[in-house]
Amino acid sequence: MKKLLLVLVAAQLLYSCAKEAGSGGLAQISGHVDVQRRAVLSNSSTIIDTVEGRDMEVYLVYGDNLSPDEKVVTNYEGDFSFEGLRPGEYTVYVYSMDTLGSSSTNPDHMVVKEIVKVVSRKENLDMGTLMTYDTP
Repeated sequence: MKKLLLVLVAAQLLYSCAKEAGSGGLAQISGHVDVQRRAVLSNSSTIIDTVEGRDMEVYLVYGDNLSPDEKVVTNYEGDFSFEGLRPGEYTVYVYSMDTLGSSSTNPDHMVVKEIVKVVSRKENLDMGTLMTYDTP
């Protein structure tokens, strides 16, 4: 009985020490933001061009947290990176003009997001491109 209790206590200690998504690791999540400019925001056939999302704020949420835990600004080529992360699940998002246009309740703040998972301790995860929308 004492051995079983010792095993249960040891298992609980190991489980409680498990690291969750967050800072303090060696992993990195990087990506890119593009802006698709349209003559009519709600009409995808009116695309004028696609440019790099320069100087845009990109947010990172650790696991199931409700609020953003980190924020970075894209560089002149639209690239961003979050460094020093532990393995776990993250939500990366950026704000865009809403493609519903004026019929939206808040036309300046459509969320473009992606949920990514860092699996290994030293992973450099390239999540690809987040596409945002705007008018010229």
